[in-house]
Formats: sequence, structure tokens, C-alpha cells
Amino acid sequence: MRTARRTEQKSSASISSARSSYSATDLTNAITIDLDRVREKANVGIRRAFVFMGFGVNAANNSEFAQFNLPSVIDYGFLPREPDASELDEFKEHFRHWVVGNGLRELEETFALFLDAIFDACLLAHNTTKPDVKSTTLALSCTQAGIEKKLRLLKEHFLVESDAERHLISLAKARNCLTHRRGIVSQADFNRTDGFVLSWYAVDVIFDRKNEAPISLSSHTSTEPITSKEGGKIIAKFENRERIFGAREVIDLSAYELRDICFSQSLITKPYLESAVAFLVSQGIEPHNFQGQETDMQS
Repeated sequence: MRTARRTEQKSSASISSARSSYSATDLTNAITIDLDRVREKANVGIRRAFVFMGFGVNAANNSEFAQFNLPSVIDYGFLPREPDASELDEFKEHFRHWVVGNGLRELEETFALFLDAIFDACLLAHNTTKPDVKSTTLALSCTQAGIEKKLRLLKEHFLVESDAERHLISLAKARNCLTHRRGIVSQADFNRTDGFVLSWYAVDVIFDRKNEAPISLSSHTSTEPITSKEGGKIIAKFENRERIFGAREVIDLSAYELRDICFSQSLITKPYLESAVAFLVSQGIEPHNFQGQETDMQS
């Protein structure tokens, strides 16, 4: 683990690309704050959600896949008869919603652990300079809170915040709807007067062809090659995406949208780490950036 040293000299912070992580050490009190490990709490959930939703959505979309029985020598009679083709399609539709709901839960809950760890790190840094007897109660209040309250506590106590807050809150509401109402939107889910908006970050890769209509490669599904008479250039741009669902509509997300939502969660870790780094600097802790990517899918 690469660390930075807390010194009596003027502090500075180095922030690089979205793949950077941070570590900081207070040698005076032998306290280590490893923000690389903090970020990994979110990364584990992103990888798990991406892989597990991939398995589930691909199975639900595969017309050849129809095996749903758990192996047993006893017929428990859970189903009165063998389902016909239309019933199997209905099963798979509900299975897809169930998989997506659990994938979004994975993203939400592991991001919540990430926010808890940021809160603990900032609280620890704060207590090295201004010990607070209420710190245990404060940490517990964050741990027990939902995403929206965690974000509010981070902002109130440590000025840790990001413009991505609305994406996180909308994801939590989508997960809640999928879990408790099978994805059928009700007024309880509304975050605007006429419906529910789910939003996230995405990157759009565009083939900007000369004298021809541009083509978005991010959503291109055809297996046919893309051609251009006069050539062109590839452009990548970040943008906000959203889907609006009215009352009684079902939150049904495409595989491309699920992929982008996972990517969005990864992007959102960066501004929260940067904001946490700014707070650590204010407490006299000097962070240094370094690269550190894992592929472990265990928590």
C-alpha cells in the first residue's frame, strides 16, 4: 500500500484520472486511512451487479433457455402443470425484473458501504485534530441511514458532496420500486409531478461521418459493418441520461442501460473521493494518488 504522510508542512492533494485512488496516513497517531480500499467497497458491488445481471438478463432474453426446475426426486407440486410457451415467457419477464431489482440492490447497498467508509475516514481525520465524544453516535447514525440521509450527513459534517447525488437517489428509488412493487411505478415513487425519473451518467461513442448522418456506436446492435464513403472520426462524450416512467408503468431497462448504470456508479466514486480528499487536506493529511484495480468479486 502506498501512503502519504501527515506533516506539519503545507498540505497538498494530487488528483488524476477517474481510475485513481487515494491513501493517507497520520503517523503521529499511527492511524491509516486507505481510500483505495474505501473505493473498492463500491467497485466490488459494481462488478458483481454487472456480471450477475448479465447472467440473468441474457438467460431471460434467450428463447432457447426454458429450464427452471430445481433438481429433485420428489415432485413438490409448486406448479399445477407444466407451463406452456406463453406462461414461460411471463415467468422469464418476471425473472428479468427480479434480476434487475437485485442487481440495483447490489449497486445501492455496496455504494452505501462506500459512503459509510468515507464518513468513517473523515470522522477519524476530524477526531485527530478535534476529538468529539459524540463520534461513535454520529458514525452509527450514518451506518443505519439510507442513501439519501448518508449523503446529507456527509455534506453537513464534512462538506463531502457531488452533483451526482440525484443519480444515486433515483437509483435507490428504482430499486425500491422493483423490490416492493415488481417495478410497477406508483405515486410513492414519483420524484417529479408527473412520474418517476431514473437518471445516470453515460458515455456515448459516436462515429462522426463526413457528409453523412453520425452513428452512435454505444447503442449500435446490427452485426453489419458500419461504412462511410468519406471516412470520419470517433468521438466520445459524457452525458446525463434519464428514463421517465408514469404511474402504472413498469421500470424495464435494456441491457445497454444496465451496463451504463454500472459504469455510472463507477464514475460517481471519483467526485466523492475527491471531495473527501479535500476534507482530509483541510485536516492536515496529504493524500497522494496511485493506480489500484482489483478483480475480486468477494466482499
